[in-house]
Amino acid sequence: MDERKNQTRKMPIQRDGVAYIPGGHALPPEAGDGKTKKISFVDATDNDFEPEQTPVPTGPKMPPKKKVAPAKNTNYSVVMIAAVAVLGLAAVFVFATMFTGWLDSTSEPSSGGTVTGNAGNNLAGGELPPLEGIAPPPTAPGSVTVTGLIRDIRSNRLDIYVFDINEIRSFFIEPHSNLRDRVGSPATLPQFAMGDVVYINHAPTSNTAESAQLSAQIRHHRDITGITVEDNERLVIGNRRYDLGDNPIIRYSGQTISLSELDPIDLVTVATFQDNFVTSIEVHRSHGDVFIPANEEIQNGTVEVGTTVFSALGEGDLTVRVPSGQNRVVIRGENIEPLIFDVSVDRGGVSNLNFDGLEFRAGTLTINTDTENAILHIGDRWHPVNEAISLEFGEHELRLEAIGYHPVYQTLTIGSEPQEITINLEVVARTRNAIITTSPSEVRIYLDDQFRGLTPLSIELELGRYSLTLEREGFLSTTTTIHITEDGNTIFSYILAPDPAWVMFE
Repeated sequence: MDERKNQTRKMPIQRDGVAYIPGGHALPPEAGDGKTKKISFVDATDNDFEPEQTPVPTGPKMPPKKKVAPAKNTNYSVVMIAAVAVLGLAAVFVFATMFTGWLDSTSEPSSGGTVTGNAGNNLAGGELPPLEGIAPPPTAPGSVTVTGLIRDIRSNRLDIYVFDINEIRSFFIEPHSNLRDRVGSPATLPQFAMGDVVYINHAPTSNTAESAQLSAQIRHHRDITGITVEDNERLVIGNRRYDLGDNPIIRYSGQTISLSELDPIDLVTVATFQDNFVTSIEVHRSHGDVFIPANEEIQNGTVEVGTTVFSALGEGDLTVRVPSGQNRVVIRGENIEPLIFDVSVDRGGVSNLNFDGLEFRAGTLTINTDTENAILHIGDRWHPVNEAISLEFGEHELRLEAIGYHPVYQTLTIGSEPQEITINLEVVARTRNAIITTSPSEVRIYLDDQFRGLTPLSIELELGRYSLTLEREGFLSTTTTIHITEDGNTIFSYILAPDPAWVMFE
């Protein structure tokens, strides 16, 4: 009776052409053909099927027990009871371990370790996303298994880049082909996509797939930026490098694009196989450019896109790479009010900015002077003196002048603080050339008590009156006043009288 009961538990149940074991687990087709094959337990897809009985592990197979009379020795009975209890606990432990492993293999892939956001930050510690599924299926007897990358999908055909031979081969999917997803559940062809890695079981002389299962050895680096390409051969994600292979699958909005069209600012999801090979790159957000012409009038001008600040505007034209879509671009400078643009850039397109509406910031300057009829020039415009004027931020060249005065030139920097400066001009002195002669000659000449030389003397004198003193030993000193005018006499001649005292002494 016990043996028949155990046999009943092991018999498969047929439902809708699919074999199940009690508990809702499907048997592979080959299990019903008498072929020996390792069974991977997966969830059944028929949700309406209610299992009659959950399998209970029996532990190690034991021979049937023989009926024996109870032993008279009580100690022997205690030992037997303890042994049976230990075996029962062991069986429970084995069952729990198998059940936990089955749950782990059939559960949905966890998203907790999936890399998101900026690749450099998330991969700095070397963390990788989890694998998404279970181990590859075993090869059926008499079949060949190939592993490859799906390059194209037709109505009933998969074009596969086979890794072992580095060639593209085509496999047909027929109604009897067994399709499985990454976790081993039944699948349909629309669940397969370009860039997936697939295991194909086929007969050695046939290109019809007996089975096709999506690889579980895939990791997805989701929604990351900052990827770079080395020598068109390797993709760098954070501190990891992956081989790109020949003609990697790169798609944007359903269209295939080239490797050269990738940029570190693109938002992408990268699928990698066995931790060393890029299977596909899906671009979610591409890039374009914003062209900004040079403007030397803007002092220390910068360009902001989001939180990124780019180089000064005065150094030449500037092209800024931005994410495709809407972008806010802000032009700043010390002497201007911020200029804000909302720019829409298409993938690979260029948006040109201009400086229409640019407003320069202004400060105040006051030039005070006591010079009558003074004129203030700043740049090519004249401004009044002794009152505040408004000037744009930055450096300005000013000139203050008046007739008959020496002009003043200055460079001022106008900022937010008001400035007030006093400038008094100096009069321009007009001169005439005066000639002073004496008899005898070599007479010392003093003008306003300052020695100027010996006669005859030619000297440039400013217009005005001077006290003139002539001195020479043996002659009487002479003091007089001379008047230098624009149109007056400028030649002065004098005869010195001998000093009588000096003659008597001689």
